[in-house]
Amino acid sequence: MMLVTMSGKELCRLPVIQAVVEKRLRRRDAASQLQLTERQCRRLLARYREDGPLGMTSRRRGKSSNNQLPPGLAATASLFRALRSEQKNHR
Repeated sequence: MMLVTMSGKELCRLPVIQAVVEKRLRRRDAASQLQLTERQCRRLLARYREDGPLGMTSRRRGKSSNNQLPPGLAATASLFRALRSEQKNHR
């Protein structure tokens, strides 16, 4: 058995998506309930059908941000910021 962490939002989506799969709820109503577009709801359904409840979790979890600077550049940027703040303090 594998332990998976889900956010509150992902946990709330799960019973609604399951209701659509079991045909107790229409996709349009599920989208409205989850405050999503019908298209996004369709994507969630596809992921649920493919991966089960694990499909509701974010695939970005545990990965670094897209806006992150490369390590060498990040060090240079922090050094530059320190020098600039030092120069401002001497004025």
